[in-house]
Amino acid sequence: MRGNSLLVRSESGVDVQMRFQDPCVFFDATNPSAREYVWEKCKQNYFDAGVRMFWLDGAEPQYEVYDSSHYCYHAGPVLQVGNLYPQLYSRGFYEGQIASGQTGTVTAAAPL
Repeated sequence: MRGNSLLVRSESGVDVQMRFQDPCVFFDATNPSAREYVWEKCKQNYFDAGVRMFWLDGAEPQYEVYDSSHYCYHAGPVLQVGNLYPQLYSRGFYEGQIASGQTGTVTAAAPL
C-alpha cells in the first residue's frame, strides 16, 4: 500500500500515525484507489462470506499525536481536508456494497 501511495503520509519526521503494539499507519480514505483496495480486501474476507454490515472503526482517524500539520492526504493537507476522512471512509464501503449488488447498505463509522 505504501508503494502505491494508498496510506496517509507524514510531512516530516517518523511516518507513524499510531502505536498499537507496533507502529501503525492509516489508509488514505481520500484516495479513491485506497478506498477500492480496502473494499476489495473486506469483500474477499467478509462480504463474500455473507457479512453485510460493517463497523468502520478508526474513522477519525485516531492519531497518536494530534498535530494536524504533520499529516497529509491524497486530497491535501489534513488542516484543509481532514474532515473528509470519515465521510470518504464510509463512501468506500457504500460504493463497494452497491457495486457488489447489495441494497439497503448499513455501515457505522466510529469517529471520536
